[in-house]
Amino acid sequence: MRCTKRRVGKLAAVVVGAVAVFSAPTSAYAFGLPGQVSPKVAVTRSANDVTTKSIAPGAGSGYWQFASDGGVFAYGDAGFAGSAVGLTDSPIVAVAKTSTGAGYWMVNDLGGVFSFGDAQFYGSAHDLKLNAPITGIARSQGGHGYYLVAADGGVFAYGDAVFHGSAADLHVNTQKIKFSAITLPNVVTSLQLSTNGYWLNAWDGGVYAYNAPFYGTAHTYAPRFPVIGLQPSASGSGYWQLSSDGGIFSFGDAAFHGSAVTDMQIPLAISIDRSATSLGYWITDLLGHVYSKGDAVGYGQASTLTLRAPVISVVRSGP
Repeated sequence: MRCTKRRVGKLAAVVVGAVAVFSAPTSAYAFGLPGQVSPKVAVTRSANDVTTKSIAPGAGSGYWQFASDGGVFAYGDAGFAGSAVGLTDSPIVAVAKTSTGAGYWMVNDLGGVFSFGDAQFYGSAHDLKLNAPITGIARSQGGHGYYLVAADGGVFAYGDAVFHGSAADLHVNTQKIKFSAITLPNVVTSLQLSTNGYWLNAWDGGVYAYNAPFYGTAHTYAPRFPVIGLQPSASGSGYWQLSSDGGIFSFGDAAFHGSAVTDMQIPLAISIDRSATSLGYWITDLLGHVYSKGDAVGYGQASTLTLRAPVISVVRSGP
């Protein structure tokens, strides 16, 4: 395992103060904070009733960046299949691509799911009484379904997605964690697939493995900033964890290719995805910058645009 040197700073600039750079009300949801459930009714759309189009699958020589207002920014060979701008009245918090790479799903914090390209709609959590906001979405192993995960570790399976367990009964949100001078409740931020199951990632660096091998956790190293993402290696025999200061924690066969700690002026990292070879990765921050490490090639970045909402995800093109 290799991790970066931590920078000391105030988390207010990471979680709370950082969102002030955007005028859009969706900014406050960038990290999926518990309890911030919008009183608005979620809008759920399928590929049949949103503006979507067919796109050719890329070969991994590009990526998408997605914003919390549903905006989509396609670079390299990533095709534009449509966006959720004007469709979602609750912030988009996560994205998953289809197994072909010719489409993608977006989910908002109320559980509304939006399907584009060849992505099929299999259901949503918008009509459920959620105990915590939705924070992540992942395609099923079979490709004909998806998982949603909530901030409290609850897991919802749709289509051919198989439920292997959740962290909801572990009372993750009741755990208090301290980053620099700020104490916050713990939050499950994402779900990522293993060969036969999935991993859940939490702010404190915790990794919860369900029918999946456990390779280690950043929690052991007492991260100074929230660990906001987990990305499996191509083989599934390892994974990287990303902290909001751009730090990388590598486990199993996931090799360390550098971090964005020294690249970032403000610790606003929010998402990571690997290159097609798994010999590199892209890191994106809320402002839309892309930091390319290892053999990952930079194709463009939304930071050059006038953004109306924070960027919440970077996703590699291709299968």
